[in-house]
Amino acid sequence: MEEGVTRLISEIRRGHRAGEAEYLGSLLSAFNFNILEHKYLKIVNKV
Repeated sequence: MEEGVTRLISEIRRGHRAGEAEYLGSLLSAFNFNILEHKYLKIVNKV
């Protein structure tokens, strides 16, 4: 999965339009937030 994210980031840097990069960036940060939230909830539920 991380490989796909790295490829996505390099494609953005290679020069998609700025709007697309911003949109993908916000999607990516939302995605990362969901992963962190999921891990956090798992930890909390174990206690």
